[in-house]
Amino acid sequence: SLNDLLFQLLALGVVRSPSTARVYHVRPSDCFLLEVANSWHDSTAKRLFLCQQLPRCEVTVSSDTLDLFTYEAALVDPDAATEASRSLVRWRSVPNYEMQFTAKYLQAFAQERFLNFAADDMDFHPDLVPSLDCRTTYAFLTMYCQQPRPSFVLLANFVKYMYRQFLSFSYCDLLSNMAVAGALERPDFKNFFVRFLIRTSADFSTRSVTTDERVHMEKRTKALADALAAATQASSPALGLISGGGNDGGRRRRRHHSDSESSESEEESEEEGHSVRSDYESDDEDDGVQVQRALRTQEERDLAAAMAASLAFALEAAESSPSPTSGQSQTGAASSSAASSSSSRSRLRESGSMVQVDDQEDVQAYAEQFERMRRWEESDHPFCFFCSTAHGNSSGLGIVSLSPTVVREAISAELLEVLKHNGFRLDRDWSRMNRAEALDILGSILGYEPDFSLQPNYVLTVDNVMKILSIQLRLRYGIPAVIMGEAGCGKTALIKFMAAQARTPLFVLNVHGGMTGDQVREWMEKPILRALAEPGVDVFVFFDEINTAPCGSLFKTIVCDRFLDGCPLPENLRFIACANPYRRAMSKVNQTALGSGTDISTSTGLSYAHHTASTARAQAEATLRELAPWEEWDGGLDGLVYRVHPLPATLLEFVFDFGTLHPRTEERYITSILEQVLILPDSFKMDLPYGRSVIPLVTELVCESHLFLRNAGHMVSLRDVTRFARLFNWFTASLQSRYEALHDRAALALRVRDSLVLALGLCYQARLGELRVDYAAHVTSLLNGPSGRRHANFALSATGFQERLEEEERFYVEQIRLPHGIALNRNVLEQVFVTLVCILNRVPVFVVGKPGTSKSLSLELIASNLNGQSSESEFFRQFPAVEIFSYQCSPLSTSSGIEQCFEHAARYQQNASNTQVVVLLDEVGLAEQSPYRPLKVLHALLEEAQVAVVGISNWQLDLAKMNRAVHLQRPEPLVRDLEQTALGIVRSRHLEGAIRGLSAGYYHVYNSQPMPDFFGLRDFYSLIKYLHAHLAEHGNALTEELLRTAIHRNFGGIPSVREQIERAFLDRTSVSAPVTTTGVTSSVATAELPAAAVDSSSSSSSSSSSSS
Repeated sequence: SLNDLLFQLLALGVVRSPSTARVYHVRPSDCFLLEVANSWHDSTAKRLFLCQQLPRCEVTVSSDTLDLFTYEAALVDPDAATEASRSLVRWRSVPNYEMQFTAKYLQAFAQERFLNFAADDMDFHPDLVPSLDCRTTYAFLTMYCQQPRPSFVLLANFVKYMYRQFLSFSYCDLLSNMAVAGALERPDFKNFFVRFLIRTSADFSTRSVTTDERVHMEKRTKALADALAAATQASSPALGLISGGGNDGGRRRRRHHSDSESSESEEESEEEGHSVRSDYESDDEDDGVQVQRALRTQEERDLAAAMAASLAFALEAAESSPSPTSGQSQTGAASSSAASSSSSRSRLRESGSMVQVDDQEDVQAYAEQFERMRRWEESDHPFCFFCSTAHGNSSGLGIVSLSPTVVREAISAELLEVLKHNGFRLDRDWSRMNRAEALDILGSILGYEPDFSLQPNYVLTVDNVMKILSIQLRLRYGIPAVIMGEAGCGKTALIKFMAAQARTPLFVLNVHGGMTGDQVREWMEKPILRALAEPGVDVFVFFDEINTAPCGSLFKTIVCDRFLDGCPLPENLRFIACANPYRRAMSKVNQTALGSGTDISTSTGLSYAHHTASTARAQAEATLRELAPWEEWDGGLDGLVYRVHPLPATLLEFVFDFGTLHPRTEERYITSILEQVLILPDSFKMDLPYGRSVIPLVTELVCESHLFLRNAGHMVSLRDVTRFARLFNWFTASLQSRYEALHDRAALALRVRDSLVLALGLCYQARLGELRVDYAAHVTSLLNGPSGRRHANFALSATGFQERLEEEERFYVEQIRLPHGIALNRNVLEQVFVTLVCILNRVPVFVVGKPGTSKSLSLELIASNLNGQSSESEFFRQFPAVEIFSYQCSPLSTSSGIEQCFEHAARYQQNASNTQVVVLLDEVGLAEQSPYRPLKVLHALLEEAQVAVVGISNWQLDLAKMNRAVHLQRPEPLVRDLEQTALGIVRSRHLEGAIRGLSAGYYHVYNSQPMPDFFGLRDFYSLIKYLHAHLAEHGNALTEELLRTAIHRNFGGIPSVREQIERAFLDRTSVSAPVTTTGVTSSVATAELPAAAVDSSSSSSSSSSSSS
């Protein structure tokens, strides 16, 4: 391990090579400097035990440490014979021209040199100004970078961006002194443009993710305040003066630096959600806001220190001050005070300057950084662009942003009118531009000829134009782009479109949880060779889902440091990365946002919980740390929605939010996809106005479905639209072949409507639990509304919607030969239908439900009945045979094992004729708990599936995987469903009379059991089968003794409630229980059954038994 290596190198002075067995000795003249990167809670440095014994130096940016030089790395001898000699690097220091250039421009702006000049004055150029010293340079950079305590990375990003902007400004003929002061006669326009350039640097220079220092400072302050309040209550009322004095002192300090209470509240609200838009309101506010932010940050530290001092004094006073009471009450008060003091100290265990928190609080704090990050929607993202001709001459300039009000708020109306009169339209409303205008603006800013024929169905709006500009300019200025956004929001599609338009080579690495550093190094060879072969061409390297792999530090070295194994990477490599967000699973924020109509609940599947000391998981974690001992791995992040690893601290400097699709933008995307993919019957399209009017109706149905599911707490994306269109086309063709005799328009309209119902039900309604009836009512209201009235045959009721689905499900199941003992209930109907349709269309599907809900049984029925031309059903003979490749998932599953299963299935698929290969991921939820994160490899496999994929799980998977497949979830069965299933299993006259009572008894036992899900459906099925077998063999009626025996065999696992379980069954059947002398009756036996549990609605689910 690295600790062993450091010990040998620094303590023993001897290093042994494990590959050659050679021994290397450290010379007395050798010097070692260990650089340890920042990490969450300084975890990397803490794991390097030897580093804790060495002198430590914390490097921070200040006016004394700012370096005015930059350093270039070059290989000493790239053609050396040995690898060690080839990797030697020599560093050469050169003056940082870009930093001096930027600082001189900022100094000139502060001196108002762009405001007071004449037409014949010489234009300002930084090369004519003497070099600035460190303190002056640091002062101007920190004043205008909009951060009170910037990091070196932040300053570097600010300099890279502003240098390019100021450089374009210097050589823009339209902004010369002669043009501005002479022709335009408005010198203030030049000053406005420089000020606007500085203000628009926020997207590139400010950090989007909240620093962990601020999060912990707030938590520390709150912990101190809570402990102080507890200590105050436990001691004497006099301590309240200390607390009040500290708070008042903090308030007095805040008022000292603010003009009024209103300005103080404005500052606090700005701190909660900073927006660039607020910086455009006043020209004189810029410098003052920066100073006030810095002062407020210092005030918060002073307040925390004051509260800590007050707390220490309060605790000492609480321990030493005598209680005013006497006797027994005095002893009680003293012990209470001591206990409170002890608990306060235990709550304030400190390590250095940070309050220690437990693992769960640690996860919450890490996720809180990202929940507070600056969102894309919080800014208008203005950007000043300069257009030039092919010969390098200035041809125009402008400002593009999401809102035209940005310019209007930053410039006087008089100057704006003068600029319009002279042809400068800076407040243009870019939201109204069409696709051609969007491509033109991209080409003019980025310097390439747009290709209007490339990906014509990709929708361009001002929103994704600004995102393309934001990414492209970062890459052009040497700043990596790390994009964070929800699954399915269009990140990958935008990157591919951007690279195609720029005609830039794009290398995509689909990162997953099982990827190792060696695999990344091997993959990097191709883009490196391409960059070396074409040194004048940018090469894009795209790491998709970069935070799913445990080798985060390697990605940080590549993306941020631009090194790989100690060797510098080519300058023309441009790095882009996408990351899944860190969002807490069902946090209070999410629950509030979802509202009362939330459909997501733990009743859909089991809740997986592992013991932290379990042998299997501990063994897996130990193995993982052997493979990657120094990677940022933390099993505590399992409480997040996406199962990801923490990002290295340096990478967080480059993260920005991708945002979400605006409803109008999403509607445009949906319309484009439907117009491209949706296929209507030829005879139906003969009446063009009638056929064309279907697309707006379908678009409205899909958009409203997305809105309904989002309000219910589910995730939807454009992937659902593509799946819906594919399934609609398949259902249309299938129904048309089954009803060939119907060619009139009315009959065809019914088939189109039925295809809509089936596709909507499979893609959207199947994932809903208790809200299925509400969804059907919402969809049918649209079919019966204004958009659907022009199609008279599209009218349908909510009940008709569900009946049409059940009719189609029953048709498919009727083609299947059911073995004896299989109940044809709602579970079998829906799961066979959904799974079969997805297999035939190669659409991935995940079936989620608790044990006993016929998940495996449904797939077995499909595999045994779909045999190609040999199928018993004539309807099934038109489909290929189904061949299943099963992979049993477990907490020790690895991504390589899953990949091998898919590779074997794909090879078999290529050589098998008239066969559909299916990869079955059995108990896929267990692999979700593996520390190797093996299911991340599914993201790429599901996107480009060469075979059909079916996943069976007892609990929900994370959103990134569920978003890539059809999601069928089975909620709990009700009493009527249990009764139907039991009757389908036994069909015995001796037991039919007791089936309803037994079903009601099990329903009550299940919902009242002390340990959730200890008893399940399989126990109920075994009870019914045991009774049926015994009665069929002996021909007797059901007796109390037989029922007790069956209950003990199947529900006797918890002895403490055995008697209550007996009474729950006996009291609900025709068999009476004996009189008991027990005075206390369990709630299991006495509680009444809810009426809603007896009657099964059209949205309820049921369960079936397995044939074994």
